[in-house]
Formats: sequence, structure tokens, C-alpha cells
Amino acid sequence: MKKMLSLCLLITTIYADAQQQVSIQGRINLLSKSKQVLLSGFDPAIIQPDGSFRIEGSVNEARTFLIRTDSSSAHSLWLEPGKYTLECEEMSIGTKRSIVLRTPGLRGPAKAQLFNDFQNQLYSGFGVKAAQGENRDSVRSRQKNRVVQYMDSVIALDNSAAVLASMVRSVQFYVGDGPTKVLIQKLATELKESDEISLLVKDFKRKDKIAAEKKFEPFIMKDTSDNNFSLNSVAGKKAILLDFWASDCGPCRATHPKLINWYQKYKEKGLEIISISIDTEKGKWIKAMRKDGIEKWINISELKGWETSLMKNYFIPFIPFKFLLDENKNIIQVENMATSWIEEKDIVALLDK
Repeated sequence: MKKMLSLCLLITTIYADAQQQVSIQGRINLLSKSKQVLLSGFDPAIIQPDGSFRIEGSVNEARTFLIRTDSSSAHSLWLEPGKYTLECEEMSIGTKRSIVLRTPGLRGPAKAQLFNDFQNQLYSGFGVKAAQGENRDSVRSRQKNRVVQYMDSVIALDNSAAVLASMVRSVQFYVGDGPTKVLIQKLATELKESDEISLLVKDFKRKDKIAAEKKFEPFIMKDTSDNNFSLNSVAGKKAILLDFWASDCGPCRATHPKLINWYQKYKEKGLEIISISIDTEKGKWIKAMRKDGIEKWINISELKGWETSLMKNYFIPFIPFKFLLDENKNIIQVENMATSWIEEKDIVALLDK
């Protein structure tokens, strides 16, 4: 009897694993000399001489994954168990001719195809082209209307499809907060409570807090020597950059060379940087700080991880995350790495005032 139960459990486990399998047969047109296709959570796939590649693995839940080559920026895919045929292409965009990855063709599960069509629509501006003499605001207005129409039509078909949460979050940049809130209200209850929509809700709450208070709260936090640091102690600085990070956050640490460059260029002109670690272990925090060379400026932490008071007070759902303040501690700009960024010109604008 025990052997029979064990056999049944084994068969059930094997069957469950099979149901989670993802198989991608792809082909890519390269601009670069990329050797691999990298899909988050999967082993790297070698690009063959004819441009083909194959990715095999499993997913625990249906969600968005990032795919890129070893030379390009990342592109989002919706993955759930199933077989996929994927057409990829490296493209060059912008004045700096940065290489990006796009997926003009995808065959597979219906929701994955829907999301890929949606992504391609986003990148094409939903087919909105500027007419001769038309100003930028007019183009954006028509594009916004097209996006809302597209989303309304998709939601009307099935407002409980899990992929919709990622799509609604993606269109915030194009349509703004008001229409995004309207789209959220059209979703099924379970989607309104999803992680993706929760990120949007936190974004709305943060904006409401900033609009009401204007200034960043006058916090006090321990520095690396366990001395109290107060934001109010920063005086005579025209630009103050608050950088939320952690030692185990690769994307956070990847921004440090840029911050070091800015600090070296502008510290004498009135730039101050305050790095706020959400580590829980002081040793790891200090080691990473020194390795990255950011001990040049103010470093503080509560060592409380995601329970860090400022993370909760400002509804910060992920890192890296940054705030740019003026000399009066007014919040001028927020960088959430999704819909808004802090650029060098933003700092220079404050320093030149």
C-alpha cells in the first residue's frame, strides 16, 4: 500500500512538473555580436549560426519575464506553461544608437500572444503618426485615446485575465494616472488586489503624499558609525539626491558609477547625495558601500530591510528608487525606473538656480 502511495505521489509530481514546462523555439536577427539570449529565471540560450536558439524550463506562475541578448536592453514577455515560437530582432534606437530587443512575432498560449501584440502596439505608438504640422501635444492626445480604446476592448472580452494587470501598469506612462485609475476599476476584484496593481496604487498614494506635503519629511537615521543623521542638518546644498538601495540589489549598485561621476562633477557646486540602505546586516552594507566607492557621501540605514520607515512612509515598493530635493527639501523629481527618471540635467537645473 505504501509503495502504491509513493508511486502515485511520484506520478503526480512528474505530471505537475510537466504542466509547468515552457519550451521556446526562437530565431533572432542580430545587429550586434551577441552570443546568447538571456531570459530571466532560465539558463542562457546559445545563439546558433543561423540565428536559432532554444529555451527550456518551467514557471511557477504566469507572469512577465525579461528577455534580452548579451548586448541589448530587455524586453518583456508574458510566460505561462506551453510551447512558443518566437521571432526576435535587435534594433538600434535613439541618438546614441542603443541596441534594444523586440519580438515582432510570437506563437503560443493566447494570453502570451495578446501581451506580445500589446507590447508591439506600445512600441509603435499604437499606430499614431504625426500629421504634417501637428504639434507633439496633439499627437500624444490621439495616442492616449487609442491606448484607452485598445485596453477597453481587451478588458471587455475578459476582465479577469491575469495578463491585464501587467498591461494596465504598462499603459500608465502613456495615458496618465486618471485614465489608469478608471481602467483599474474595470478589472475583476482579484486583479485589483494583484501585485502589479498594488504597485500602481502605491504610486498614486506617493504622488498624493508629495502633492500634499511638498517637502520630504525631516527624518533621522543612523549612519555607519551609529551616529544620528538628520536631513535637517544638510544645509547650503542646492540639490540633494536620496538613493534607496541594498547590497544584494544588482540594479541598484549598477547605478553607483553614474552617481560617483555626478558627485565628482557637482559636489563643489552644491550637490549632496544620501544613500539609504535597506539592508538588514550592517557588515554586508558596509562591505558593499566600500566596494562600490560610495563612502564619499552620506550613508545611512535602519537595517530593517523592507520595513525601513521611509520605504513605508513613501510607499516605495522596490529598489533602486530615488528622490531629488532642492535646497529647501522640496521634492522636485522621483525616479522609479518605470515612468520617471532623474537625469543629470535635472541636477544641473537646480544647481544653476
